[in-house]
Amino acid sequence: TPIPTPPPLDVVNLAVEMAPIAKVGGMGDVVTALGRAVMDLNHGVTVLLPKFNCINYALVDHLREDASSAFHFGGCLVKVWLAEVEGLQTVLLDPSNGFFNRGSVYQGNEDSMRFGFFCGAALEYLRRHRKPEHLPTILRDYYYHRGAGIGDCVGDPNLLTPPPPTTYTPLLNARMVLHCHDWPSAPTTWMALGSLTPLSDAASAFISSPNSPNSSSSNSSNSSKSSPTLPPLPPPPPILAFPHPFSQAPKTVFTVHNLSYGVDLLARALAAADRSTTVSPTYAREVSHQSAVKPHLTKLRGVLNGIDDEVWDPRGDALLPRTYDWRSEAEGKAAARRELRRRLGLWGPVANR
Repeated sequence: TPIPTPPPLDVVNLAVEMAPIAKVGGMGDVVTALGRAVMDLNHGVTVLLPKFNCINYALVDHLREDASSAFHFGGCLVKVWLAEVEGLQTVLLDPSNGFFNRGSVYQGNEDSMRFGFFCGAALEYLRRHRKPEHLPTILRDYYYHRGAGIGDCVGDPNLLTPPPPTTYTPLLNARMVLHCHDWPSAPTTWMALGSLTPLSDAASAFISSPNSPNSSSSNSSNSSKSSPTLPPLPPPPPILAFPHPFSQAPKTVFTVHNLSYGVDLLARALAAADRSTTVSPTYAREVSHQSAVKPHLTKLRGVLNGIDDEVWDPRGDALLPRTYDWRSEAEGKAAARRELRRRLGLWGPVANR
């Protein structure tokens, strides 16, 4: 029986990194490359990102303020900026509280309140500016069920069984999907389900951050039982009350980019999400026995990362000293090596290998 063509989706990515404009680690690459790949499948893709003042705006296209979409949240005005990055529709949230005017993406323990605010503001933006029938219901990883060979299923005891090529799930019925990336957007997985009331709960959920000296490590078997490192937050003012954000409780899928940070937060997100992914099948296997992950193997999938063959195409890469194709590969790579050696001041003999 032929597999029917699924309806197009409206995919919304929540993240705090996006290559090349706000890249710190691999998360930024995945957000952009995966978004472009999903867009190539004829789905709509939007990225919601804080409007950091450290963004490389030279790489942002068509940036303009959408004054009609500004809203009040968390005791401040949140301005909305629309743009395109690498062809992806991008929404930048710019609150008047200055949370994202700190000169860098991450700020250590301060990130608890900053990213907790972002999670709440992002959902409030969607609640206000998306049609009810387009509100988030589940994430885009439906197409792994089409037997495309993108990732192995991690949900069985042997961790080797791929999904059946004709398997269908309710994922295909979603019109809009919500993709939450790693610990900074982890609270969104349960906030979107209406289980979070005050905004400060999102902030207090953050137990660590990459720049914090008290960051959790996921390498120990009891790492998901570690105690919060942040001091208790005061009760939020009434304006921070965050009731159920959607008329129907949406479902989410959560992507773990690195289990080394905020493992308690990741554990709660994995429990709340209906689907979860990691950055590769190998990494999925590596973390499958961690206490934060093990209870949720039936909904965990490893997605094999790849390169963007438009960005990494030597035939037209303006950053190379000489472009090349398969016929001129040796000459092109030799020119790149000479330029690299010149920039690094390496003038010794070169091994021919």
